[in-house]
Amino acid sequence: MTFLKTVDSYRQGARTLPGRYYTSAEVFAEEQERIFGRHWICIGREATLATPGDYVVVEIGGESIIVLRDQSGERHAYYNVCRHRGTRLCEAPKGRLSETIQCPYHAWTYALDGRLIGAPHMNEAEGFDKKSYPLHRVALAEWEGFLFVNLDPEADATKWFAPLAGRFSRYNLPLLTTVRRIEYDVRANWKLILQNYNECLHCPTIHPELSTKLPYTSGANDLIDGPFLGGYMEIKAPNESATMTGRACALPLGTLAAEDQRRAFYYALFPTMMLSLHPDYAVFYTVWPKSATESRVVCEWMVHPDAPRAEGYNIQDAEEFWDRTNRQDWDVLREVAERLKDNYPYGDPLYAGQMLKPPHEVARRAYELALHINPNNHALDGGRASSAMEKEAVAALARMIGWDTHLGHLCSGGTMANLEALWIAGQLHPGKTILASTQAHYTHQRISGVLGLPFETIPCDRAGRMDVPALERRLAAGGVGTVVSTMGTTATGAVDPLPAMIDLRRRYDFRIHADAAYGGYFLLADNLTDETRLAFECVREAASVVIDPHKHGLQPYGCGCVLFKDPAVGRLYRHDSPYTYYTSTDMHLGEIALECSRPGAAAVALWATQRLFPLVPGGEFAQRLADSRAAALDLYQRIRGDRRFVTGTAPELDIIVWAPRAKRISDASQLSLRIFDEAAQRQLHLALVTLPVHLIDVQEMQRDRDTIICLRSVLMKPEHRAWTDRIWSILDAATTAALAKS
Repeated sequence: MTFLKTVDSYRQGARTLPGRYYTSAEVFAEEQERIFGRHWICIGREATLATPGDYVVVEIGGESIIVLRDQSGERHAYYNVCRHRGTRLCEAPKGRLSETIQCPYHAWTYALDGRLIGAPHMNEAEGFDKKSYPLHRVALAEWEGFLFVNLDPEADATKWFAPLAGRFSRYNLPLLTTVRRIEYDVRANWKLILQNYNECLHCPTIHPELSTKLPYTSGANDLIDGPFLGGYMEIKAPNESATMTGRACALPLGTLAAEDQRRAFYYALFPTMMLSLHPDYAVFYTVWPKSATESRVVCEWMVHPDAPRAEGYNIQDAEEFWDRTNRQDWDVLREVAERLKDNYPYGDPLYAGQMLKPPHEVARRAYELALHINPNNHALDGGRASSAMEKEAVAALARMIGWDTHLGHLCSGGTMANLEALWIAGQLHPGKTILASTQAHYTHQRISGVLGLPFETIPCDRAGRMDVPALERRLAAGGVGTVVSTMGTTATGAVDPLPAMIDLRRRYDFRIHADAAYGGYFLLADNLTDETRLAFECVREAASVVIDPHKHGLQPYGCGCVLFKDPAVGRLYRHDSPYTYYTSTDMHLGEIALECSRPGAAAVALWATQRLFPLVPGGEFAQRLADSRAAALDLYQRIRGDRRFVTGTAPELDIIVWAPRAKRISDASQLSLRIFDEAAQRQLHLALVTLPVHLIDVQEMQRDRDTIICLRSVLMKPEHRAWTDRIWSILDAATTAALAKS
């Protein structure tokens, strides 16, 4: 067997499922047929049916199944319905039959091998043959003492279980005896339970007892394909097993090699079984989904058949250990699931409102891994590795811009990054005015106020970009220190005319700061218009740039970045901190930042993501951006071609705005609100934005307002490209409903 660390078995492109897959009743209903109706489902131990006539009834894929042992000792599985009128045959979840099963409705009677042997009054029906009406069989298989059923009549158990053949023979699973059983009602989707079982990054914080026995970083997997996943974790010496005391609680399960005596093995058999093997006992779990957000979990402890009579037997030690661990998991999961219900489905393609999407799985895992160290990237002694990773990650962003030399660091977000850029601007041009467009982010004005710098806005043209003639008039008046060029406005995604600003800089002495918090990564996209592409190519001419990796960079929120073209501005940050900067003569990131404590985990996550998705044109990451923009262009063309709507200019990035056509601007605004509500009721989540009327082609509408409330959609997920048909269909229905109520 070859064991791999999780990081070595990671597959590029793997992502967490969107939130609706854990909460949607529609998805759950589809799973009944596509998953539970086609996979082998563990129903328990073969020993449950020890005596002829013993039976259990289970619910699988919406079907009631009876599994029993007949008089000859053979096991069978049948649909739990009579062939006459479909009446349920057995209501009790388990029991013992005599030699037959009788329907309580019309007394049709079946032998335990499924044959119909009695059908009152049917002997008078011409042509009726009892042989033609046996109980409908369900595929049944035995593996290592466990029973599995499959609703697919073509299911091949031999092929299914082939990867497991002989893998656990040393643990004598068929011979083990069950000594404890606990059932748990868990307020969580069944997939969350299996996913939680298969990762241990949460163990140090959620399971303190477990982490002292089984170090969470010690694991490696040997099964990573198909329906099976799992491997081992080391049992930390001097512990002998995973128990409360750390001592073995029963006889060894078999003749185990020395390395197996120091390991615990954990395997998931998709979709509903989990198997935990320790040197002295085994535990298996079966998960029984009740709804999209509720599950029942059955947990059973097994030991060597001689163990209960042997000296030192103490299965309670293992039972308490895992019962406590299970409740820690499922109590937390239940609480988390309950609280997270009060959310929009941000990860779903039908969430197309604000600038929100889930971080990539590798970013989440790297972030979680770093959190167990909890590095602080202020000083090297607080985060040596993460500081080095931050410098490498920031350098990659600088190379994306086109800078070979730079000074930069990560921040808590775009606001702090812009503050640092404008602080440097104020240091270099004290008392001079900061200019930004009327569509620039509102924080530029607030930041300038905090820094005590004069601030003015420049009007926008009809495309939402800074108006160049207005800018030149203000520059000619003098006293300007810095002009902010927004490379993707928050409201409409407009890209300021940076090439024209650079031309003006040749005639007027001012500094250019490129706020590319949202749009910066579009430097890599290959489907921008020529005008927009030229603007992004000119970003390298700016004195400072801000990019937010926590937007298009696939990072958790709390990750911004500020970059300076001239590393010499680092002198302006110079300060002394004798209680932190003492472990190295190398540069500490706190020496070039206004922020002090900063999460090293954010740097680790960004570094890992950029290793997976290099910031190069034509790469997978670049294609994701192109897909987002393609989705926006597709939806824009559909909206623009519909007489019910009016639009602004075509999207430069992946943000579109539009409004319903109405007699007056005020009527259109109210109608936007109604469409927004109707779309949300249909699970399409948009956003609203109030814009100056001149940014929208309102055509013949009466201009009774200076502003108009528009619908806004940010199609920033690459999946949106495949979902535009669905989004348009819902928008069409929502608009029709809103117009009918107006």
